[in-house]
Amino acid sequence: WSIDFFRLQKGDRFKLVYNEKYINDTIYAGIENIEAAVFYHEEKPYYAFNFMVDSVAGSRDYYDEKARPLQSFFLKAPLDFFRISSRFSPNRFHPVQKRWKAHKGT
Repeated sequence: WSIDFFRLQKGDRFKLVYNEKYINDTIYAGIENIEAAVFYHEEKPYYAFNFMVDSVAGSRDYYDEKARPLQSFFLKAPLDFFRISSRFSPNRFHPVQKRWKAHKGT
């Protein structure tokens, strides 16, 4: 809850350190993962570092510069919940697929 993404200010900026994927070292295949990020909001830096939590399972998570987990930081997603208008029902017209189908959740 450190950053209110609904109140971004002019001058807010971010930087990323990321790995890219390539096929046979020639064909670009997208971003593999983000290693670190810094987001400047109202001139205050917010850091995020990718860390492998469990090497056996390969699970990773993000932490700040003081090794605090950033799970709650990312929960305030840039999603305006006011705009969610769909109801859950067994029979709903899908706006993209143009057919009737069950809507069991998001």
